[in-house]
Amino acid sequence: MVKADGILSHKFHGTYSSVIGLQFSNENAAQDALSTLGDSWKVGEENATVLVWSGDRDSLESIKVKLKGYGLQVKPCTYKHCKDHCKNAEIDGLPHSIDYGPTFTVEIPTIAREQLSLL
Repeated sequence: MVKADGILSHKFHGTYSSVIGLQFSNENAAQDALSTLGDSWKVGEENATVLVWSGDRDSLESIKVKLKGYGLQVKPCTYKHCKDHCKNAEIDGLPHSIDYGPTFTVEIPTIAREQLSLL
């Protein structure tokens, strides 16, 4: 298992789309997770410890289900005015921003690349 911190960005210009970024502790963890997450995820252009997904509303709904299967947990925020409003928010919720959903964590099951060579 590799743990990642994530955030979703909304793109409201024209047809709706969203982008999800998952930040891993190192490049190897990101690469190991990439094989589990599939072809719709790409390594970040500026940071190889980040995996990026982009898609439309329908695709987002299926990605949310998949991430929930990996133990998705919305991180409690520290905004004093929140009073836990975002505690049960969806990753595409708008509790604090129209641009970003709440931050979250997931744990992606993996088989390390070194172990794949043994199969």
